[in-house]
Amino acid sequence: MKTEGKVWVIFDAKNDKKTRPLSVVQAQMMILAFKTRDLPHYHIWTPGWNEWIPLSNYLASEQKHFVQAQPPEPVIKKQSNELLKSVKSSLKTDVSEKSTVSGIRRYTEVAPDETPAKVDYGYYYNEFRGDDLTLSGLPDKPNVEIVLSQKDLSSPKDRRANPRHDFKIESILITKKGTSFRSYSRNISLTGTLLEDEIPKDFFNRPFELILINKFEPDPRKNRVHLSGRIIGDLSDPRRLVFVEQSEEVNHKLKKMIDDYSFHQERLRRNGA
Repeated sequence: MKTEGKVWVIFDAKNDKKTRPLSVVQAQMMILAFKTRDLPHYHIWTPGWNEWIPLSNYLASEQKHFVQAQPPEPVIKKQSNELLKSVKSSLKTDVSEKSTVSGIRRYTEVAPDETPAKVDYGYYYNEFRGDDLTLSGLPDKPNVEIVLSQKDLSSPKDRRANPRHDFKIESILITKKGTSFRSYSRNISLTGTLLEDEIPKDFFNRPFELILINKFEPDPRKNRVHLSGRIIGDLSDPRRLVFVEQSEEVNHKLKKMIDDYSFHQERLRRNGA
């Protein structure tokens, strides 16, 4: 049974606890219940991964399994409230205007509401029994040090202040065994990138080195950004990467590279205009 992307386990580093196997729906509902300030405490894993991934990094990537926004208020509930108000108003009018000869007030019988139809919010799938699954390859709990900072307390909107940019940047992937793969980014942000080409299987389920080359930096000592990366999302389309273990220095170099490309793109736009 192929369970990758269908079974999820969430680890709470603050309380040193992990969940039982969850379906996409169960994991989604748990994520929606998390407070934004608590997201740095959680890690996530699915069969096929060798390591846990910070939940906040995974949600900020281009994954297609989970959303973080709260669902809208069901329309049915609002309609039911309006119907109830209308019925109460009708009852008051009927009681005040109509009576029997004996003085006993009449009340209008109201048929019970029909059972409201279920609302599909777009991320529900067939349930399954987690007890029937065998989770092979579940890694040990991540070695996490909980450090709360202003950055950790930022909202999802703040984290998306680093949006994806449609920049074609030369990217070189290198495994620990020396296998290399060259491609170009289709889009990139401070947390990950989508490549133009599918990544070979040699890079699956393990971290690797990633080198991004800034063609607008003339100094060869400064035109490369060295990162660690992992493939995320559906392995049937292995082109999405998330950056892991970024230091402040690496994050600064990556931001400078994106700024360089943004500057040249804006200059080209002005020249074209």
